[in-house]
Amino acid sequence: LGLEEEALARAVEAESNETCAAWAAAALEIRRRRVAGLSDVHRTFESALELQEGTAEYMGRSTIGTASDMARLRESRGPAGIRWRCYETGAAIAVVLDRLLPSWKATLDAEPETTFEELLAAAIAGREVQPATLPDDAAAAIAARARTEIAALVDGRAALENGFNLRGHRIVV
Repeated sequence: LGLEEEALARAVEAESNETCAAWAAAALEIRRRRVAGLSDVHRTFESALELQEGTAEYMGRSTIGTASDMARLRESRGPAGIRWRCYETGAAIAVVLDRLLPSWKATLDAEPETTFEELLAAAIAGREVQPATLPDDAAAAIAARARTEIAALVDGRAALENGFNLRGHRIVV
């Protein structure tokens, strides 16, 4: 997940539209590989949450002038933080769409079933852009953080199971 977030953050922070599009293309490519392993239910949930809550997050931040601040997108949330991740990725995609596809809001009004992924694909369609690539050290740092977060989740679940088992079981008839 961290690779996609970093690519989106870099798209928002890009100085040119071409660089923004290259990072958006990278985020979209990473996303497509990532969601290929998800069930339809999980893909739909993530997409709907990102669109609904991400848009709300984007609107709130736009109002106070902080829509382009990517600090929260880069925060470590761990595997259990998927809900909050969708808020942040949705807000970042909205900022990218403002820049690359200014008509995105009208499209959503006319076609409410459209997803952010579809809008992002439309934003980079027809552009002569190759997906950007994260430097090896940045990708390695993100992978290391992910391994640490997964290990913490596994350890936490094991501790919960152990605590449950230590309590013993009693059946009263």
